[in-house]
Amino acid sequence: MKKQQFCDKLYIKRAKRDTFAQFIYFIISRALLSSVKAKLQTNIFYFSQSNIIALGNLNGHFHEMIF
Repeated sequence: MKKQQFCDKLYIKRAKRDTFAQFIYFIISRALLSSVKAKLQTNIFYFSQSNIIALGNLNGHFHEMIF
């Protein structure tokens, strides 16, 4: 009976540790995912901003050439 209780306690301890590890893994993976997502959104924003500036400069040069 003692051995069974010890095994049960050990099993519960391992289950708790595994659950905690899964929780930590979940938190870290969500943080990394949101970090990558934010980085991609920032890159897309800068890319679109640089395209707008390039178009503005292009239009400016055409106006200079016309006048």
